Amino acid sequence: MKKKLNNRGSILIYSLLIMTIILSVGLSLNTLFLRNLRTIGAARDSVIALYSADSGMETCLYETRSGMTVDRQVLRDVMFEVTDLSTGMLVTGDCTMLGTGSLEFRVTGTYRNSSRALQISQ
Repeated sequence: MKKKLNNRGSILIYSLLIMTIILSVGLSLNTLFLRNLRTIGAARDSVIALYSADSGMETCLYETRSGMTVDRQVLRDVMFEVTDLSTGMLVTGDCTMLGTGSLEFRVTGTYRNSSRALQISQ
């Protein structure tokens, strides 16, 4: 008489083992990709902050050379602060306060958690 083997439930163990392996591979890849996405996002924010500082720099150079103030509504999406290095005052609203002599100011552009600064000395 042949002995009947009881294999009931073995497929459940194999399927749990395979699901555990797939889950661990998925979590590992998720960790790697999320880290890269955060790095890419920080680089993007840094570039936008740099462009914001550059826009502020160009705006101040235009205002000091022409003596006219730029309409800030045009620059509503650009976030920057301008600091006069000789006095330490913020002159973001009106860069004509810097005068037409030797220019020394710093523009700090910000976007989300990034900030980049440009400085000019003329």
